[in-house]
Amino acid sequence: MYEQSETHKYKEQTDYVHRIREHSHFEVGLGRLKKDGKGGFRQKGVDTLIAIDMLTKAYENQYDIAGLISGDEDLLDVVMAVKNTGKLVYGAHFSNHISEELNIVWIVA
Repeated sequence: MYEQSETHKYKEQTDYVHRIREHSHFEVGLGRLKKDGKGGFRQKGVDTLIAIDMLTKAYENQYDIAGLISGDEDLLDVVMAVKNTGKLVYGAHFSNHISEELNIVWIVA
């Protein structure tokens, strides 16, 4: 059973996702929540969802330029694969949260 604060956080997050989905130019993919052993939760599967979308949409020619806000090195291979299709990949990240390898391969916006 969720504590009151967890229920409140869940409702805030759910409301936020619904607001994003109201705009037709945004697509929201949700991962799975797993307990992290510290009393909280972690999202799982999100990198895979991003990779699938970036690759399938690149091969279906649904975009010319991809924008990725992440510094996660787990996405390095998908960025390279998308670039190999001839697409550009622009990236943005938060100051210290960037893989050095990822920072080298994308065009930083």
